[in-house]
Amino acid sequence: MDEIENGNNFLYVFDRRHDGKSGPEKVYIDESYSFPDFVEEVCTKFPVEDDEDFVICTTGRNPLKEENFEKLVQPGDSVYLLRTITQPLQAPVSEKIEFQPHYDTLIKSGMYEYYASEGHANPLPFAFAELIDNALAATRNNDGPRIINLSIHYDEHSNNHCVCVYDNGKGMNSRQLNNWAIYRLSKFNRQERDTTSKESSDRTKLRSNGDADPSVIPKSLNSDISWFGVGGKQAVFFIGSSTRVISKTKHSCDVHEFTMSMADFIRKELKKEAIFSGYIRNRKTTDCSHIENWEKVTKRLIQTEKDDESFTRIVVTDIKPEHLLYMRSGFDGWTKQLAHIYHYYIHGPEGNTVMSRERKNVGALDVQIHVNWFEQGKIKKSVELGKIDDDLESRYIRSCMDTFEFVYIGSDKVSKCEGVIRYHPFLYDKETNPTLSIDTSEMDDGGEPAQVIRNTRSLIECFWNGRLIPYTFIEGFEWCRPSKKVLTIPSECFMRITGCLFTNDKFQVSTNKLTFIDLDARLRDPRGVFYRTILGQTQRTPSIQRAFMEWMRDCHEKFDKQIKFLKYEKTKTKSIGNGKSVVWSVYNAIEWDGRIFRKGEMIRTQRTNPIISGTIKSFLLAGDLKGDVYAVGGEIEMIQEPSKIYGGIKTYAITKIDRTSSDADVQRIIQEEENRLPARIRIEWPEGNEIVDGFISTSQVAIGAMKLTILNRRNEKIDKLPAAAGHRRKLHMRQQLLSVDPKNQKKTSITSHTTQHGKTWPYWFKRIDAAKDSGQYEIHLQVILAENGSDSLQNERLPSHVIRFTVETSSVPTKFAMGLLPSTLRIGVPFDFPLTLQNSDNTPARWPSANKPKPLINARQLNLSYQKAKVDGDQVILKNVLAEGTVHTLQGKDFQTTIRLPGIKGFQEMQTLRIRLFPGLPSRIALAAFGDEVYEYKSKENKVLRVENGSEMKMTIVCLDYMENITCEDKLVAVCKMTGLPALPNIHCDLSQTGRGVLSHRFQVKKKGGKDKKKDEKDRTYPIKMVIKMHDKKNIPPLELDLILEPSTQIQSLEIFYPDPLNGGTLVKIKKGHDLYCESGALLRNLSFVIYDEAKRPVVIDNTCALRMKVNWVAASAVDLYEQGKLPDCPVPTSVSEVKFCQVSLSGSNRSIAISFNLKATPGMPASMRVTHSVKEVRLGVFTTDPIYVNLQDSYGNVLEVNQRHIPLLKVEGESLDDTQIKKTIQGNRIAIENLQFNEGPLGTRAVTIRYQALFAERFMLQLCAGTPVTVGLTDRSQIDEGGNFVQILSGDRMSDPIKVQLFDGWGNACNMKGISVLLGKDHGIKLTPAAPTVKTNAEGIASFPLLTVTAKCGTYYVQPRALFERVYIEGPKLAFSVLPNNDKAVKIQVSPSEQFSIQAGSSCLPEFTVDLLSEEGSNITSPAHVCMVYWTGGARKDIPGHATWKHSFSESGHLMFGNVEPPRIACHYSIIFCTVASKTSKAPTLISDRVVLQVTPGIPTNLVPEDDPGTPTVSNSTQTANRTIIKCMKLRLKDANGNNTYFTNDDGTRRSGYIEVTIQPPKNNLKSVTVPQFESKTTSLRLPMTSDGVATIQNVILSENSPGADGSEYVLHCEISSSGSDNPLTSVGRIDPYMLKFIFCNDAKKQAEITKLQSKRDNIIKGCEKYKNAINISDQLKNQLNNNLKEQRERKKEVLAVLDISTPINRIEIRRLTIESQRRLESISNRSTRQCKLQDYNEKDVLGKIGHLAKIKDPNVARLISWTMAGDMDCIVTKTTEKAQELNRTFQGYQQVLPLDTVRRQKGHWDKPLPRVDRTPAGNPRYARGLLIVVKHTTDVQEVFKMLLGDTIVMDDLESANAYRKQVIQYGPCPTILTLDGNRVRSTGKFGGKQNLCPPMERLNAVFGEPQSEDYGHEDNRLEKLKELVHIMDEEERTIEEMEDGFPQQTVDKNKNEFEEMKVALRKCDTQLANLRQNLSSHDTSSPSETNKRTSNGPTEELRGSPRKRAKRL
Repeated sequence: MDEIENGNNFLYVFDRRHDGKSGPEKVYIDESYSFPDFVEEVCTKFPVEDDEDFVICTTGRNPLKEENFEKLVQPGDSVYLLRTITQPLQAPVSEKIEFQPHYDTLIKSGMYEYYASEGHANPLPFAFAELIDNALAATRNNDGPRIINLSIHYDEHSNNHCVCVYDNGKGMNSRQLNNWAIYRLSKFNRQERDTTSKESSDRTKLRSNGDADPSVIPKSLNSDISWFGVGGKQAVFFIGSSTRVISKTKHSCDVHEFTMSMADFIRKELKKEAIFSGYIRNRKTTDCSHIENWEKVTKRLIQTEKDDESFTRIVVTDIKPEHLLYMRSGFDGWTKQLAHIYHYYIHGPEGNTVMSRERKNVGALDVQIHVNWFEQGKIKKSVELGKIDDDLESRYIRSCMDTFEFVYIGSDKVSKCEGVIRYHPFLYDKETNPTLSIDTSEMDDGGEPAQVIRNTRSLIECFWNGRLIPYTFIEGFEWCRPSKKVLTIPSECFMRITGCLFTNDKFQVSTNKLTFIDLDARLRDPRGVFYRTILGQTQRTPSIQRAFMEWMRDCHEKFDKQIKFLKYEKTKTKSIGNGKSVVWSVYNAIEWDGRIFRKGEMIRTQRTNPIISGTIKSFLLAGDLKGDVYAVGGEIEMIQEPSKIYGGIKTYAITKIDRTSSDADVQRIIQEEENRLPARIRIEWPEGNEIVDGFISTSQVAIGAMKLTILNRRNEKIDKLPAAAGHRRKLHMRQQLLSVDPKNQKKTSITSHTTQHGKTWPYWFKRIDAAKDSGQYEIHLQVILAENGSDSLQNERLPSHVIRFTVETSSVPTKFAMGLLPSTLRIGVPFDFPLTLQNSDNTPARWPSANKPKPLINARQLNLSYQKAKVDGDQVILKNVLAEGTVHTLQGKDFQTTIRLPGIKGFQEMQTLRIRLFPGLPSRIALAAFGDEVYEYKSKENKVLRVENGSEMKMTIVCLDYMENITCEDKLVAVCKMTGLPALPNIHCDLSQTGRGVLSHRFQVKKKGGKDKKKDEKDRTYPIKMVIKMHDKKNIPPLELDLILEPSTQIQSLEIFYPDPLNGGTLVKIKKGHDLYCESGALLRNLSFVIYDEAKRPVVIDNTCALRMKVNWVAASAVDLYEQGKLPDCPVPTSVSEVKFCQVSLSGSNRSIAISFNLKATPGMPASMRVTHSVKEVRLGVFTTDPIYVNLQDSYGNVLEVNQRHIPLLKVEGESLDDTQIKKTIQGNRIAIENLQFNEGPLGTRAVTIRYQALFAERFMLQLCAGTPVTVGLTDRSQIDEGGNFVQILSGDRMSDPIKVQLFDGWGNACNMKGISVLLGKDHGIKLTPAAPTVKTNAEGIASFPLLTVTAKCGTYYVQPRALFERVYIEGPKLAFSVLPNNDKAVKIQVSPSEQFSIQAGSSCLPEFTVDLLSEEGSNITSPAHVCMVYWTGGARKDIPGHATWKHSFSESGHLMFGNVEPPRIACHYSIIFCTVASKTSKAPTLISDRVVLQVTPGIPTNLVPEDDPGTPTVSNSTQTANRTIIKCMKLRLKDANGNNTYFTNDDGTRRSGYIEVTIQPPKNNLKSVTVPQFESKTTSLRLPMTSDGVATIQNVILSENSPGADGSEYVLHCEISSSGSDNPLTSVGRIDPYMLKFIFCNDAKKQAEITKLQSKRDNIIKGCEKYKNAINISDQLKNQLNNNLKEQRERKKEVLAVLDISTPINRIEIRRLTIESQRRLESISNRSTRQCKLQDYNEKDVLGKIGHLAKIKDPNVARLISWTMAGDMDCIVTKTTEKAQELNRTFQGYQQVLPLDTVRRQKGHWDKPLPRVDRTPAGNPRYARGLLIVVKHTTDVQEVFKMLLGDTIVMDDLESANAYRKQVIQYGPCPTILTLDGNRVRSTGKFGGKQNLCPPMERLNAVFGEPQSEDYGHEDNRLEKLKELVHIMDEEERTIEEMEDGFPQQTVDKNKNEFEEMKVALRKCDTQLANLRQNLSSHDTSSPSETNKRTSNGPTEELRGSPRKRAKRL
């Protein structure tokens, strides 16, 4: 058996001691194989002399020794046999490796899709960065400079472009190179065995501890950025499709080289080879013998290896075309991107600063990254990333003025981020932040700059291990965003900050290093902490937000320069409160954004509330400054306009100025506001009594009610001054009635009223009757301001109105009336008493001035007096009337009062009225009652009061006036303050309502502890001093009282006692809440109690007290016991978990006393046990993993506390239980039993018993199941190779049955273990599809592999299942497969002719090619196939180029002829291949033939063509040689009809030379008489040689001086092949068209110059016209071709959609979904259980197979009948020839039936001939049996076989119909055998019935024809192919549309056409000018110069002069 792939036990040994190139030898090893055995085996296989020195080492040059042998090698490795360890390899070694992707490919496959960003710039620089990452990691430990070179080699001629990345790092050995090739093998999963001990230890440190201490490495610049095993592979296959990795380690002699390419993967897939396998070539340095000649760049790179001690070089070829243009045109851009990505690796932690360039940057890594661009092997562009100064990061660093550094420590304490935030100030007129741009040209109307444009770059860039992660940005942290609390920092300042965040490797990034995965979420973790860093020291600040805001404010104030302050005036100090002030500089103008604002200008604000207008007063800038300065901002002082409304000075930030408003706009707005000011008052008299100005009245005047309205200048009603909403000033209206003294015009106010305007009422004044006296009066109406009553606004008076009138009356008083008195009159409180005088008309009158009034006033029970009587107009007022008397109620008392006013004759003197008086003001406080005792409150005796502790004190107090009346007033509150005891409260009562209040308080004085507790409590009293005051009434004296507090006699405490059994029954006091412990179920006896009062005196327990006693553990009251001071017995709980709450309580009238305790139980003696466990089943021979717990219990079920004495009393019993291994331990409060093991017995339920002595036991059941799996078996034993039989299968066919395996233990029991991994090992030569997966066992322990397709060469192979259980492989049985060749599958394409051949360009067709598609056995395949012929220019390539030409054909039987193929027209080398494709339209080859080389040679010469167009020369016959030169130098070449360069040949094919004749001729042949100019040799012809390459060089064709010729005429320089002489080359090729060059002849050099200039211009225009014409023609042709292609593609798409029955538009996603559904349905159909022929088929060359496999039958009943009929023929092998049949007969020794096809008689009857003749339509559905067969292969031959074997056998439904049908048939001829579906047979003789004619059941038949695939399968398969074809058509359609859009933009086409038309117009204009000039010359032409320069009359004809115009017309 060949070695198994998953477990080969060989080492490959290469002998390189001498100059040998022999292959490896396999040396067998296993686990028991020692190193000496291995050395002995090597010496046996190789000729090693006894005295010869040698060494065996790994490919990494590590010597193998006994101590490291097992560590360094594994099965399948390659080793060297060398003379010395440093011996160079004498020949290269190809080390086979496997680089199957790591399982992380599946585990982490979604990382990129979920986290990679989209929509960014070209990702090519990031692909380069992945390769540079690897180089940085490789050079991290370099002692010297770390050199990394990225070189791009561009070769336009050969298209062999490549990219190379080189580093001088540590390099890779072969094992490390193998690891590099494995996709998704991260650095933590690599197993690099072939390393030194130092490297191994370093790697161990790396895996466990990470890199060096992150605090030592600034900004995490640890170069550890090559992690995932993904980026390098992704990058190389993104850039190109092939890569070569070359590496060499230090001190190593070998160079290791590995290649992989997309073409190689495709080839392996087509050939069914292992895709992820390859070879590492180990070779000497500079050995490039294996490199193809076309890989010149790779050869040059390899030849430079000798100078490198260690290195790694990655060469990427087959560069994708879309990258080349970007690499070349965007060179500067993407190199800057790389400089940005690795900025801090290149420049060090400080970055690209001036300081870092002048000195060595601290922490710099000495990284030198060079990028070079080569063209044709020469450097065209070169840049070192470290010298790039304008990358974005450098611009950030140089433009910032200050930085804020911080550190973030994550919650896990190992995640660390270092951050720096930079500030880029605004300087004068622009932002310095590179990501901000302000276009000052785009200004709005008012000069406001356009909105600041911010790039898509965010605030903070993110670096991972010092390397930029380009697609992740942080928009900022919560603490660095604008805050509403901090208003001093403008919001635009936050747009001026950028930053960097440097994380360590504890943060996850995507595998392509484009985005962070968890950074944002982890930075938001509230458990993380931010620290600020100052001068490299980390400081923890109380608030990082506050520190950041202070830094921002400092930066803004120090660095921003935005506004220019002009015209300095002075410096002033401005107060800011708290005694502090700020110095401000005052300026009269500023310049801002090109506009100057000056003092006195009118401006308007913006973004203020409200927006105001005003006049500039000054500009303020903080600080003591002088002169013109720049600043970021300041303040402006402005006078708010209109000044009539506002007039105040407002101060705003300068940024609030509205720069869009002009002076005219502001003036207009101010005028509009002034028009809204109040202008006049409108008066209405709604109730009459109107007073007009100047009115005179003879009686008193009543002024009617007035309704007033305020109007503004717009005649609009207003009630408020105009202002911003919410801040309008209200207007009130004031009315004044004034009396005017006629003598001095002094005005005295009589009445004054003010009214306001409401929502529902206007300005309104009521009627006034005050104008009664004679005199002059004025009514003044005035608008005033509501807030201050002012009648002016900014020194301008508000609207007013005055009405003047006069009253003329006179009278003498005759009576008086009582005036109005105050509403409340109090005893002892003075008040005024007015008396109003009246005349007889009831009008006011005055008291005569001659007498003084003496009023008299008195009342009963009341003493009244007044101070004086005062005359006031018409009134006599009694001043300060005082009343004294007794008022018993607070409601007051009425008194009848009499007033007399004597002194005037005839005067009514007396008036009587009733007045009510109330008690006076409070004067003192009195005690009215204490408790139940009432006191005489008028008595002022101070008494001692007594109260008992615990009782409530109630004390009634009253408030008296000075007449001892009880009185009250508002806020009359009494406060009692008590002293004498600590913590006595102040008590209050309210006397405001009744003048009486109650002060109450309950005294609760607790007993003191310590010494005071021992004192006698009986006589303890407390004196208390009480002081009662009126709150806030200092005029009322306080009341002081003495109080004695005595002890209480009430019951205060209760104590309970119990006898302590441990102290001889001594009574012990039970504390409150105390826990008592007793044995469970017992009684607590002899409880007693004692009761005490407050003085600690025992209280006698009487019957009343006993009745109030209660206990909660008995229901009945035990009064008798209580009277004795005893309590009932208390039962103890039976459960230890139960706590019994016991309480004794004594209820009382004042308070209740209770005391409680808890009664708990303790366990008794053991009485039972409880067993608990989680073990449900135990495996045979395996210890139990979970313990079994035992708890001991007492009689009540309480769990006992176990100890060591209980363990030996516990026994475990059970059948076949091994009690010697049982382990018993104490765990907590239970016993744990472990290590139960059963060693024998049947599976099933087992009983286990646990006993405690002989007292009690517990029994439980366990399920005994199979033990640990030790073997793997097949469920189908027939598959095991026991008797030498093999499962035969065709290569490429699927297995008929799946492989199922079962796990067994050591006793042969099936193990029902789920989830055990089972894999399938196989021989190297066999391929299983799908690749044999690792499957898991189900719940029954069975693992089932899917149906596998077997692909391999003919031969015998083995597969072997293996189970992985606990990291140990369990080997299964080997399954043998005999793989037979598949004649339906092509494995090789054979082409004839296959050698190189040549044809001549212009041939009619290529020679006919014969193409054979061969199967594995070398014969033509029998299935149809699509075959394409493909050819292209150039040599061999790894893939078919896009410009290749495809020719399609179809083969029915594996043989076809390619003929009538049009050959290429261009002479060069061509490569021709033939390939098979899936469909007619497909261009994806599945099998490719060897390359056939075609040499197309040039054809016979047909014309002479110049290499460069010389234009139309102009010459003259002057003396200067330059003016007479027609041709300076020109090369003429021979061309064939197809434009190929050609030459003359001799008869033998050798090249030959020739000559050309050069003559000067007129432009027309009929102008022979025209004078022709002469050459310098005075001749008109020249003979010049032509080389054998067909090239003739014409040099220095010069006219002679004074040469004849017509001035301004055209001549032709005629060049043709010379035919003179015997050696005439034209004899063999025929006529060759000459080359004719027109030139213009002049007799004057000046005219020559003019014509030359015009002619040169004309020639250039013609060239341009031809260029545009060709371009337009080519464009139109290509566009038409693309339109035709698009139309054809859409027609095909429409046809495919019709076949798929899709009528609606469909996209790729839907097609993908339909494809997946179709694939699933197809797989489901193919996996259905179908009937299979169980016979082993036989397939060889010239063998059709066994008859049972040559056909299939769908109907199972028919299959059973025909298989039964042909039972003897089913296993017969059909061969094509008799010779093959005889060979098989000898092979099988005559035991196998064979049937040679050449001995079968070909029957004339057709396969589907008509049934035998009958008279009428028969019943029973008769049909031929052969017609029910479905032939699967070799259709024609197989049909002949079945026609012979089955003959005309007929199948019918039943026996009755068969007999009836036979009766009809035999009337006309013989009847064949009839088979019926009910299982009967009617022989051709008519015999039926009996056992021999009855078909048995199918299961009894040895072989049955198989069942074909269902129609659904064919339908789905066709549907799937159509879907694939639809995708291909859509791809072509998209490419065509893309080509049309990209290749023919309409704008470019229109531009070309327009320029073409312009050139044609220019050409016509130039032709006209040239014709006119020549016409002028010809009109003045003279004879030749030899005739005294006379002009000739034979100038050029009009036709000749017009030829340029005709040419232009043709163009």
